[in-house]
Amino acid sequence: MWSFDWKTYLFNHGFVLTTYPQTIMQGMNMQALDQIFFEIKNHTGLITLNRPSALNALNLSMIKTLSCQLTEWEKDPRVKMVTILSSSIKAFCAGGDLKELYNIYLAHHKNIAPLKNIIKEFFDEEYKLNAKVKHYSKPYIAILNGISMGGGLGLSIHGSLRIALNNLVLAMPETSIGYFTDAGATYFLSRTEGELGTYIALTSTRLNATEALSIGLIDQIIGEAPKENVLFQHRELINDCFRYNAMEDILEALLKNNSPFAMKTYNELTQRSPTGLKLTLHILRMARNADFDTCMEREHKLALFFLTQPDFYEGIRAAVIDKDKNPTWVPDKLSDVKVSNLNIF
Repeated sequence: MWSFDWKTYLFNHGFVLTTYPQTIMQGMNMQALDQIFFEIKNHTGLITLNRPSALNALNLSMIKTLSCQLTEWEKDPRVKMVTILSSSIKAFCAGGDLKELYNIYLAHHKNIAPLKNIIKEFFDEEYKLNAKVKHYSKPYIAILNGISMGGGLGLSIHGSLRIALNNLVLAMPETSIGYFTDAGATYFLSRTEGELGTYIALTSTRLNATEALSIGLIDQIIGEAPKENVLFQHRELINDCFRYNAMEDILEALLKNNSPFAMKTYNELTQRSPTGLKLTLHILRMARNADFDTCMEREHKLALFFLTQPDFYEGIRAAVIDKDKNPTWVPDKLSDVKVSNLNIF
């Protein structure tokens, strides 16, 4: 692990932890409507996500802008390291802008070819950015706080150092919207202890800072760490029930266990998209012995598949647009999803 005195670093850059993030904004030359800010301070390239009304959800413009700036800073001798953080205490980044993607779907859903091409650009650029963070030649520090999910983890977890405030809420919520865990999550979740990563991916469960630290997704916590660690409290059950390679076997194991936690997990999983569950489990198992770039290539192929599937858009509608939490999945039974017949990879 790269050695780094993060407390001294924060102090030297004027980050007063008791008043974070307001002090970060002082002295920066910004326009109020900008969604992402850049400056060089003390040989550090500072990236501040500033779209608080959308919990810093990433749109295509933000992704392209960030990627270009990282490329420039990699060549800039003034920049010795890069730090990314949020201007809002509520969220680091909630992931991709699902509302924007859904609006694109509404405008083009009658013609699948242009729809796929338009949304494909978003995922093409996002995955390139994830890879850039992973392979960045200079130290890349992420300071996470509040809601940090989905594509937001692709901006942070792959970095050199991940520091989190104690209000962290971390998750890969994709299966709850009929999708799969992407942004490089198949790589880092397949490498957590036992089957904890499998559980996190399939259930979309939310982790606090202590839980994220305990499985290696962050490196440090700012402030008093939360005491609750549900993951470790139930890890024996999770490892036992989620060790299977078929969703049907996982659900059967949860039913057989019959504990309150097992039944709660079973009920959550039965509300998820059968297609999303089966393909998430399949690509996670494939990721165990694959390097990062191979995982990203597979995620890209799977993302293109999902762009043509109704569950992705139905999941966004039910969770983000109408918020009725009542999606209609197609198909709606695990037995009707045959991964081997899909010819994705």
